Amino acid sequence: MRSTDDTDPAPETAPGGGRTSPLSREEAARYIGAITAELGEIARRSDLDLLAYFLEMARMEAQELTKAQRKAEAKARKGL
Repeated sequence: MRSTDDTDPAPETAPGGGRTSPLSREEAARYIGAITAELGEIARRSDLDLLAYFLEMARMEAQELTKAQRKAEAKARKGL
């Protein structure tokens, strides 16, 4: 379940109902990874195997995006 810690900001709703994201690409991927991990645990405990599988795939993709972003940033820093 989601903790009461407010360190993972969710995207905010903009005027007019549109979505804006104050999050960077890496922050969004990290947040999505955390949420899908929690939802996946709920799905597994409820014997929702296919849903748990899809949530795990989403978590893994978010993790890979985060890792790739960090590598790109490290490479850019070395190049400076």
